[in-house]
Amino acid sequence: KLDKKQMNKKNKEKELDRMLEQFKQLELDKKITETTKQLEKLAEKQKELAQKTEQLEQKNNLSKEEKAQQQEQIKQEQEKLQQELKDVQKELKDIEKKNNELEEPRDLGDTKKEEEKANDEMQKAKENLSKKDNKKAKENQDNAAKEMEEMAQKMKDKQEEAEEEQHEEDAATLREILENTIQLSKDQEDLIAEMKKLNGYSPQ
Repeated sequence: KLDKKQMNKKNKEKELDRMLEQFKQLELDKKITETTKQLEKLAEKQKELAQKTEQLEQKNNLSKEEKAQQQEQIKQEQEKLQQELKDVQKELKDIEKKNNELEEPRDLGDTKKEEEKANDEMQKAKENLSKKDNKKAKENQDNAAKEMEEMAQKMKDKQEEAEEEQHEEDAATLREILENTIQLSKDQEDLIAEMKKLNGYSPQ
């Protein structure tokens, strides 16, 4: 049998493990929230660039040089957004790694399909901008924004699910503690009653 000292040590270790696990979960939540916001911002920037692309297509009062200059500027902005998406993809890999380090990894939802589609549409937009096919480029840009919005929404939904599950688990743990406490006090009452019967014992 474990003595009191060993039991205390074991309980402290258990408590430390539980706190470490909670810290890891909080870190993961923070990272998911930040990355979701990054994706939403990126989708918004992509939509704005799609509008710029459309407006340039409709401008007839520009000289050839001015139009070429603005076309190049939009292409460069598109390249920048594509790089930002690659940075977000690195963050998503880090989220996956952090999740797998948890004792009970969560179901984060798979966004790889949307990631590939968004990247593909951005690449096509860049190519169509090079060909000066702004009508097609705008379609690609809109599609890329849509995929990124879907990714962000998927991540939000999964995070809400995880939070609900955590609340349910916390409530169940609290119920268990209360039930154990009630049982313990009943056991104590029974024990005192037994002792009273035996030798007229009266607790102070």
